[in-house]
Amino acid sequence: MKEIEGVPKDWPIFGVGRMAFNALAFLFNDRAVIGVPHPTGSFGHFNELRKDPDTKRKFITACKEKFACWLAE
Repeated sequence: MKEIEGVPKDWPIFGVGRMAFNALAFLFNDRAVIGVPHPTGSFGHFNELRKDPDTKRKFITACKEKFACWLAE
């Protein structure tokens, strides 16, 4: 909590893994929270983010609108 509260509020928060993302989205609903699969347990979904043309759009939209977005859909 101290780390997140120590950075500017306009910075997005990254939740690495579904459980971390869900917790952060709940705790910090006034900030942009970006969720990505954990690289060690994503069964290839983490690498697919680089190839997905919608990933950049989802990221920019979530940051502008200050809402939670799971990038691997």
